[in-house]
Amino acid sequence: MLNHFAYVYHRTTQFLFGWIDPFINYVFNNTMTQIAVDILWFFSKLYVQVRNNVNILSSKYVAVKITTEAIQSAYDHISNLTHNEPKEPADLPWGCIATLENNKVVETYTHFENKDEQMQNYYRQMQTNKSGISIIKTSAAVWCNRCVSDYDGVRPQSMVKFISVVYKHPDMPGDGLEMNVGREWYLVGNELFSAEFVARWLHYQPEPYVFDDRYSIQIVDDQVNVVTLNHKQYVTIEKTTYKIVTV
Repeated sequence: MLNHFAYVYHRTTQFLFGWIDPFINYVFNNTMTQIAVDILWFFSKLYVQVRNNVNILSSKYVAVKITTEAIQSAYDHISNLTHNEPKEPADLPWGCIATLENNKVVETYTHFENKDEQMQNYYRQMQTNKSGISIIKTSAAVWCNRCVSDYDGVRPQSMVKFISVVYKHPDMPGDGLEMNVGREWYLVGNELFSAEFVARWLHYQPEPYVFDDRYSIQIVDDQVNVVTLNHKQYVTIEKTTYKIVTV
C-alpha cells in the first residue's frame, strides 16, 4: 500500500512540476501583452477546432446533426423569447431580396414549392435587380450574391475559414459584435459581408447596434491575417481562398 501511495505521489509531483516550471518561466519571460495575445490565439484556435469537428461529425452522422440542430433551435427559441428579436422564416426553402433604405434593411421573401425549378428561375430573375442582395436558403446550404452578380457556377463547400468576424462602429462601445456566420454560407461563389448582408445580419441578432456607412468589419482569417472592410466592400468566397471586392 505504501509503495502504491509513493508511486502516485511521485507521478503527481512529476506531472505538476513538469508544467509548472515551464509555465513560470513563460510568465516571467513574456510581457502581459504577449501573454494576452497567446491566450487569445489559443482559445481562438480551440474554438475553431471544436466548431469544425462538430460540423464534420454533423455531416457524417445524422444523430449528431439532429442533436446540434435541436440544441441550436432551442437556444434560438429561448433567445427569441428573451429578446423578442425577429427571426427568419422556418419553412425552407425560401428566397430573399434584401435592400437598404435609409440605412434600414428591407426584405422580400419568396417560398418555393417545386424547389429546383423555382430556385433556378428565382435566381436568374433576381440578377436583373439593380441593387441589394439575393439569398436562397435550403436545409443544407445558402446562396448569397449581390443582385448584379453574374455568378452562375456550381457551389461546393469552400475551405475558407475565418477565426473571427467582428462588426464595429465608432458610436458603439466595447469591442464590437462577433458575426457568427455558419459554414452553410461559405460556398464557392457566395458574396458575403456587403452592406446589405451586414445590415440584415444585425437585424436578426439580439444586441443593440448602430448602423450607417461609418461601420467596419474586422476579419481574422485562419492564417491570422487581419483585414478590414468598409461599407463599399465585401468578400467573395473561393475554393481555398477569398477575395475582397470594392464596389
